Amino acid sequence: MILTDKIRTLIFDCNENNIRIVGDLLTANCDDVIVVGTDTSTVGIDKLLQIHKPDIVFIDSGLLLETSLDTILKGEHSFEIVFMAENNEFAIQAFKFSALYCINKPFLKEEVREAIVRFRRKPSHYDFNRLRALVVEQKEEECRIILPDSIGFKIVNVNELTRCEAEGCYTRFYLKGADGCIVAKSLSSFIKLLPEHLFCRIHKKHLINLNFVKQYVKGRGGHVILQDGSKVEVSERKKKEFIESLKYFAYSFLEG
Repeated sequence: MILTDKIRTLIFDCNENNIRIVGDLLTANCDDVIVVGTDTSTVGIDKLLQIHKPDIVFIDSGLLLETSLDTILKGEHSFEIVFMAENNEFAIQAFKFSALYCINKPFLKEEVREAIVRFRRKPSHYDFNRLRALVVEQKEEECRIILPDSIGFKIVNVNELTRCEAEGCYTRFYLKGADGCIVAKSLSSFIKLLPEHLFCRIHKKHLINLNFVKQYVKGRGGHVILQDGSKVEVSERKKKEFIESLKYFAYSFLEG
């Protein structure tokens, strides 16, 4: 990136006042930034991207979930994303997927300026695989799965499912803060149902939710420690795949 060039930005927010505030903060505090376009919806966002070829897109976290963004993620665009959110909860999710930055409402000049500083420092553009994963995770936040048990069935939110363990032709499910259950189906039959960006098979017997990984301990295959304290073996064959999954799930200083 040539620093003498203007940093071209687009701003998307359903509230025109938010657009005006962010635009004014950028203009007043960042001399090398130019706002090339704005909109209160994402209906025409793909066209704006094609016309303006922005370096950064500021977008409201609520608009991120609109169906129209699915098309954008398939495009050959190269820009950074700065999320505009109501609270820090979304910011945590955004950073997991390497968003450039997340500014919270009400907007402050320090945060807007920090987003631009990060852009100047960052050597490469946004990884759209991570944005796709974020969109999927947000859309599936209330996604549930039916688990038959001996007295009927349980309906479980997938984000509460910490791990699955194969027990012969059965699968044992472990849930956050609740009793699990055993289902009379093989582990492999559930792998196809659960979000692949969120669940990783680390052993022929173990499928874990990456959200609950607390620590990895080295070894021939090693093992992971989950937030509930459980220790789960990683097979030597699955070790590389697991490490790669973690790299795309959170910021990483791992080599390779």
